Amino acid sequence: MKMIGIKRLGVSPRWHVFWSLFGGVAWGVWMFFPELPLQASLIGRLMLFCPLVLFPLVLSIFAKTDTFAEADLHDWLSWIGVCAPFAAWLGVFAFAFVVGKVGAALACPWFFVTAALAHIGWKRWWRRGALLSGEMCVDAGCLYLLVGGMWFVITRAGHDLGYGHVIARLTAVHFHYAGFSAPVLAGLLGRLLSDKGGSVRRWYMYAALGLTAAPFLIAIGITLSPLVEFLAALFLISSVLTLAVLTVCWGLSRVTTSSLWMRWFVRVLLFCSSLCSVVAMGFACLYAYAEIAGVHLISIPNMLLYHGLVNALGFVGAGVLGWFFMSQSTELIHS
Repeated sequence: MKMIGIKRLGVSPRWHVFWSLFGGVAWGVWMFFPELPLQASLIGRLMLFCPLVLFPLVLSIFAKTDTFAEADLHDWLSWIGVCAPFAAWLGVFAFAFVVGKVGAALACPWFFVTAALAHIGWKRWWRRGALLSGEMCVDAGCLYLLVGGMWFVITRAGHDLGYGHVIARLTAVHFHYAGFSAPVLAGLLGRLLSDKGGSVRRWYMYAALGLTAAPFLIAIGITLSPLVEFLAALFLISSVLTLAVLTVCWGLSRVTTSSLWMRWFVRVLLFCSSLCSVVAMGFACLYAYAEIAGVHLISIPNMLLYHGLVNALGFVGAGVLGWFFMSQSTELIHS
């Protein structure tokens, strides 16, 4: 099928870039001046980095893919692109109020955006079938984001469903990054490696399976068993590390752009993303071991500071930026 551009879908690429830049500047100011009249902890600010900065760029990448332009899907993607920035900023203002009805109401538009994207992910998955592939990773990410949006509303309403307020807020963050962003990055790499066979294909399938299933298994483990949570966390960690190795060893050499300097810029971004994923997963592995062993090795505040920031800005941030620049200078492959 023929690749198409964003303008066919009714949203200019500049629209996504503007809102991502605007959100990035505002988010940076918010990080350095936490005394601003927004009552978000580091957990809340990490979560909002995804809708403010990353999500517009991901939509821009999606709009370059043929299957997102099928007759009944391209209108959905167009409306999401138009509404998402405003929904994200209403989510920011949700932190200007104490938890309760007003905060939950301001978080609801972002939930509706995630529900619309989940609808697209479900439609794509249903039409293609349950075959494990890079595109299934993209669809799983779209579906998982709905869970993140749901937990965002729940926490702004002041509820935690019995898990504790910190765990509830971390769950919202988890499904914006491990649930949404990481599978999308895996799916984009899958398009680049779609013609590879042998061991490369098998290891990619392992990473794809882990990034598709592990976020759900971790959620089950939190509810049922620390052992299940630990094993699922190891599955997720090993899948992310596998993705990093595949990106560096096979993905970087396949990066194609319209100019040589852009090609190297994209390669540097994807290499930095892979390196940061190794660092972030190192902290995650340390924390998972401490939880199952019953010892104190690293606190949640330190996990947020080191694992959270490295994961959001480095692994996901640099990765999304690299794929965005590549998508604007060449057509992505549909696997």
